[in-house]
Amino acid sequence: MIASPNTKPESVPALKPEWIRIPEAVRLSGMSRSKIYELMNAGRIRNSSLAEEGQTKGPRLISYRSLMSLIESRATGGQEDAAAK
Repeated sequence: MIASPNTKPESVPALKPEWIRIPEAVRLSGMSRSKIYELMNAGRIRNSSLAEEGQTKGPRLISYRSLMSLIESRATGGQEDAAAK
């Protein structure tokens, strides 16, 4: 059986990236860009610059896991959905 282009496979798990760029971190977390940078500068979110040697600028990546861990550490109330793990 061949799936049509509009058909989504039912058993494909969602992939979780290890590293994300700033705009994706803003979108996923709901935090502002400036808040993301504030947390990075405070050492609360792991991040890495891919600037080449001698360059002052380069792509900045954030650890997806550290971003989600920070958010989870501040969560209150309710119960965590076991299926979300």
